[in-house]
Amino acid sequence: MSELLSAVLADGMTGLLNMWREKARARRFARGKNPLVPCAVRGGPGAGPGTWRQGALKLDKDAVRWQARTTRQQLTLKRGRVRLLDERRPTAHESWFVNGDMLILGLHSELGRMDLALPPADVPRVRSALGLPEPSAEGES
Repeated sequence: MSELLSAVLADGMTGLLNMWREKARARRFARGKNPLVPCAVRGGPGAGPGTWRQGALKLDKDAVRWQARTTRQQLTLKRGRVRLLDERRPTAHESWFVNGDMLILGLHSELGRMDLALPPADVPRVRSALGLPEPSAEGES
């Protein structure tokens, strides 16, 4: 019984911490600051096949820059030079490597095919920084 209570409390605390972090990032964006957005990347230069690399995105006016968490590796995606291929939740297999609550944006750029795993609250800001249309605008034309 105490193990179950500990698990429920730990899950609740993790949820509260994630919610607090998302609200803090939203406040920084509202003040015009560019906070780092947690992001895992699969594909692109220097990646092994199927390898997810953990890091963070910095959203600038002309580009989105990804910095690896443990190495100096960086990737730059230029605004307007990225095409959205798909947006989806992680598969069961991918959930072993990235949080199952994330959204995955499948992209194509001059770096090749890439997947970005992002917190759902940050997807609209990343889409905007990359110059990608909003989901409701994709079906119109």
